[in-house]
Amino acid sequence: MTTQVVVCFFVLIMSNIAQIVARLFYYYYFCLRLGEHIPAMKKKRIKT
Repeated sequence: MTTQVVVCFFVLIMSNIAQIVARLFYYYYFCLRLGEHIPAMKKKRIKT
């Protein structure tokens, strides 16, 4: 394995982890907001 391949895999893994963490934070925040504004759920669902 060349250094380029290792770096490529590392970047891919790191970006995937960053995406997962960002989604977790988004869903956590979204659930908190949902507790306050339940009617907004239908509007948000369409966007997803």
